Amino acid sequence: METLTPHQFKLLRRLANNQVKVYCQPVGIDSDKRRDEITQDFNAVLRLCELGLMSDATDWPKYTELVERYEGEGREIVVVVLNRIGQLLFQRTLHERWVN
Repeated sequence: METLTPHQFKLLRRLANNQVKVYCQPVGIDSDKRRDEITQDFNAVLRLCELGLMSDATDWPKYTELVERYEGEGREIVVVVLNRIGQLLFQRTLHERWVN
């Protein structure tokens, strides 16, 4: 059994409970102060696709311009979309209480 990272959990939870179901995650580059953390988050988002909780939409025609813009900066990105399984597992229910 795999445990989600805090970044993965927050991302899934946020997308499942908002209108927007798409997320863009860049990879870290040398000029980033937190390059390693950004790259870890990038890999964590890719892992959510491998687990079947999100779908990789990077190659979708509607995101071509976004991908090219980041490539122009020398940065790779992944665009992911929350799928039905992720939605069902992470949506807030009526009886659930928020804990801050």
